[in-house]
Amino acid sequence: MARVGALLGGLFRVSWRTLREIASFQENNFFLVGVVLLLQSGPLMAAILGLALLVPLTANPLRAIPAERLALLPLGRHDLAWLRMISFWMNPVALIAVAAVVWLGSVKLGAQLFFVLIASQLAAPLIERLFERAPELDPARWIPAPPGMLGPLIRKNIREMVTVLDFWIASLLALVTVAYRIRHDWPEPETMLGMSIIIVLAGLGTYAQCLFGLDARAGRTRYRLMPLRGWRILLAKDIAFLAIAVPLTAGIAPLPGLAAALGALAVGHHLSVLQPIPQHRWRFTSGSVMVTLVQAIASAGSAVAVGRENVLWLIPCAAAWAISLWWYGLCWEEAWQDR
Repeated sequence: MARVGALLGGLFRVSWRTLREIASFQENNFFLVGVVLLLQSGPLMAAILGLALLVPLTANPLRAIPAERLALLPLGRHDLAWLRMISFWMNPVALIAVAAVVWLGSVKLGAQLFFVLIASQLAAPLIERLFERAPELDPARWIPAPPGMLGPLIRKNIREMVTVLDFWIASLLALVTVAYRIRHDWPEPETMLGMSIIIVLAGLGTYAQCLFGLDARAGRTRYRLMPLRGWRILLAKDIAFLAIAVPLTAGIAPLPGLAAALGALAVGHHLSVLQPIPQHRWRFTSGSVMVTLVQAIASAGSAVAVGRENVLWLIPCAAAWAISLWWYGLCWEEAWQDR
């Protein structure tokens, strides 16, 4: 039992670290910019945020120990049974479910949370084993590499973007908005303009502040070995961002969505290059509150100018983005090559 207690102490630290990583959504644009606006649209948007937070919390803490290492530990069957049972109750969602039943008196809510937790913990190893046996079924492998020298880099960056919760929040918002537009034959243009801004700024904007956040030290070393200028490496990141942002707003307000994306990138380059913040997969990305404020002005202003005034406002938006790309490409060469 002492061996089990030592392992449980380590699993508790892993669970606490995971909880702190997920709590980074407080520095995410969706929380800072979007929640106040979206909650006014009804409980559906609150459910989207709650689902995005619950799914990563349902991960089994015991899976932090690789299976091959767990098999080498001097643990008997009874030890493993105790370890699995206690680690299940260490999950934050299990504790929230118990609190919902005991303090709130909501048996229905507690049962729903337990259902989500058990379903997630049963599905995760099955999906992982499926992809191990049939890696061709992994959707990330279906993403083609665009032609040209930057093609493999762009594909790699797109694969990184789909592993953060920002992408899935933006996709859900786009899906709900498109469904609303289909249901209403003539939706208000201002509504579509506003949703395109929210999808880009609140959904994807934080990722524009940490374009290098998922690149490990080995990845940064490979960048230094590549015969590419800094602006080209940054361009591969931007193209991947636009390849996701533009399709998500294509059925809502495409040109304002493009302008909002260019504004978000132009401002986000500063933090991405000069103060890169490490990020974690299957978590919300985190950025800077001050950069978010500037990004909101640039992104929303660009989208409103294109949507309300004239499409030709796309030209200065693209020019501002190109200048930012060139300048911070030089900054990348100076700052990152010495790291």
